[in-house]
Amino acid sequence: MSDLPAQFACPLLNETRHLVDCLGYIDTNYALGDTAMQKLVKLQIEQQLAQMPPCDDDHYLAYLPCMDLKLDSLEMKRVAAKVKLTSIDTNKYRVVPPAPSQLKQQSQTEQLEAWQKATNNAKIAIEHQQTKILNLEMQNKYGANRWKLQVGVLHGINERCKDELDDLRKQTDQVNMERKEEQLLNADKLQGLERRRNDLTLKTQWIQVLGHPSLGKMSDKPAVVIDNGTGFTKMGYAGNAEPSYIIPSTIAVGADNSTSGGRTGGTRVGQSQGIDDLDFHIGQAAFENSSTHQLNYPIKQGIIDNWDNMEKLWQRCLFQHLRCEPEDHYMLLTEPPLNPPENREATAEIMFETFNVPGLYIAVQAVLALYASWPKVKDPSQRSLTGTVIDSGDGVTHVIPVADGYVIGSCISHVPLAGRDITSFIQRMMRDRGEVVPPEESLEVARKVKELHSYVCPDIVKEFKKYDANPAKYILPYSDVHPRTKQPWQVDIGYERFLAPEIFFNPEIFSTDFTTPLPNVVDQAILKCPIDCRRGLYKNIVLSGGSTMFKDFGRRLQRDVKRLVDDRQQANLALHSKYAKQHAEELDVNVISHRMQRFAVWFGGSMVASTPEFHRVCHTKAQYDEEGPRIARHNPVFSATM
Repeated sequence: MSDLPAQFACPLLNETRHLVDCLGYIDTNYALGDTAMQKLVKLQIEQQLAQMPPCDDDHYLAYLPCMDLKLDSLEMKRVAAKVKLTSIDTNKYRVVPPAPSQLKQQSQTEQLEAWQKATNNAKIAIEHQQTKILNLEMQNKYGANRWKLQVGVLHGINERCKDELDDLRKQTDQVNMERKEEQLLNADKLQGLERRRNDLTLKTQWIQVLGHPSLGKMSDKPAVVIDNGTGFTKMGYAGNAEPSYIIPSTIAVGADNSTSGGRTGGTRVGQSQGIDDLDFHIGQAAFENSSTHQLNYPIKQGIIDNWDNMEKLWQRCLFQHLRCEPEDHYMLLTEPPLNPPENREATAEIMFETFNVPGLYIAVQAVLALYASWPKVKDPSQRSLTGTVIDSGDGVTHVIPVADGYVIGSCISHVPLAGRDITSFIQRMMRDRGEVVPPEESLEVARKVKELHSYVCPDIVKEFKKYDANPAKYILPYSDVHPRTKQPWQVDIGYERFLAPEIFFNPEIFSTDFTTPLPNVVDQAILKCPIDCRRGLYKNIVLSGGSTMFKDFGRRLQRDVKRLVDDRQQANLALHSKYAKQHAEELDVNVISHRMQRFAVWFGGSMVASTPEFHRVCHTKAQYDEEGPRIARHNPVFSATM
């Protein structure tokens, strides 16, 4: 710059001149047409450029750091794809202004306050959004650990609750067990009280029935009614609602007397003599003396098999239990269906010659069972002596069609299954399950299980599935004390509760010789009867005997018989629908069950022997002396109206 004129020096630097190493770019003081000056400036620039190091323009920025960001690659792709930038939504930053209609009506101060309020609201919204973002960032940073901590706390609470729940369950189980034990201790008493209450209620109803004027007035010496069954003998006086005594049809005779030879036929021989004939026991006393005496069942399958022992049984019934003089009382005895005429003659011979009774009537058990069902029928006009009686006792089961009081003997069906078989089946099942029962108590335990805890289920397969799913609901404990050692023992009652009565409906589970279900036997027996009485037989199916007392026995029987009848009618309808113009009406199947059916035969005999007609139709001692035992071969039938 020393070679330049003084006017080219920068006046802003200093008043004195300085040498400045710079380009001469201040060119405002020379004329545009002064080429000499331009050349001088150009020369000066070239000199300065020559003093500078050469410049590599290609690698000038190579030393700068380069960061390969994902955002850059995405941006390059967007530019290459010629995709426009998305517009930014600025609405969230807007301040919602007050409504114009409100601003027009407000003063300037009020408008300022409205705008201030809107601004504050927007500010609060932005602050809330910032707080929310901050919470999300903190949640993202610390949330996992916090949730782990929270889950740990909840897990601890859950474990404590589980422990408390287990303790509560144990306490509940303990309370339930104590309650169950208390119930079991009082179960027999409670059941006895309930049965007693129900029996007294029914007894009142039966007394009202027996007190009806049509049955006549009670005599000072009422007739004696004895129902001789295979398992039990029921005895009492006519006009009573229930028998006075029910004892097992069992006799225990002494060893010397047991070999004297019992009469097993229908002909009666000379009477036994001697003191040894008095050495016998009947009923429960027979079982108690079974160790020193020989047990005998004089009735087998409903038919009297040993007449000597039967005479002794009647003797104790009359003199020891009923305490009556046979000469003063008419006698009503029962007989099974198809009882041989010789047995009726033998019965008349014992009653008239040994006990000297003034009159005797031998009634068919099935007909008496129909009489016993009459109180169940509210409309007296509907009472009938036409019906099907299912008499199932301890030793035998019969299906007996009765038409107008007469047994249709050719259509009677015999079922070789009864209460004694059910008891044996329960005893066998408990032994197979490994239940330890004292041998001398095994039969009695099975009998109590049958009478107190057994029931008929609607479907055996479904019932077994329910049992397998929840056995505790079905298993009941049974406890007692050993008769000799006096030690308590306990067993569990399981599926035999519903499986034992099932032998009536699925007999193949018990016997391979007889496999026809009871509903099929009933249906086949009615189909053998004359066609004009079948409707009455289906409409009046009466249950009788202790083996029909199972819960829901009548309901199951009615359902199965109805199903057989309906299936047959549907098949006939499908077969003859093209030709028959009229179709048969639907058959009404009705099974009558009542609480008196356990001794329905005896109760029917009590009703019959209370009527004035009874003494008229009885065979008297005078007739026997005149005609002999053959008079007992026939008995007149009572009228169907009482």
